[in-house]
Amino acid sequence: MRREFLGYFTVEATFIMTFVLYVCVFILYMGFFQYNRCIMQQNAYRIALRASSFYRDNNKEVFRVADQVADILCSDRYIALTCEYDIAVKTEVSVTLSGKMEFPGMLFQFMQGTDKAELSIRKDSHCLNPVIFIRACRQLKQLEE
Repeated sequence: MRREFLGYFTVEATFIMTFVLYVCVFILYMGFFQYNRCIMQQNAYRIALRASSFYRDNNKEVFRVADQVADILCSDRYIALTCEYDIAVKTEVSVTLSGKMEFPGMLFQFMQGTDKAELSIRKDSHCLNPVIFIRACRQLKQLEE
């Protein structure tokens, strides 16, 4: 008497394929997460650098420049991420970018306890007076010679 088990591979394949699908989606979203983190670091430093290189008489002008650059750089550059920024200007420009990335399904919620991954990046750049900077560069050039 010969037994045939038709269909038991189908049941096992459905469990395996759903697991493989979740793993693929998780890997894809982790790639999105890393992309967003890299772009946030780049944008935070670009905002701080542009604002600190702007020569000013008061900090309001630096804040205005940083706010304009942040509006341009933080719009429509991220994948599945909502971005917010905070700018502080004193003797240096501090830019903090933060955002939350939502993951689909319950896989990430099961692993981390929440369905959102949070990112927060802070970059600082010192404000330099261009006259002092140019004088320092000339002195260094004279020391080289």
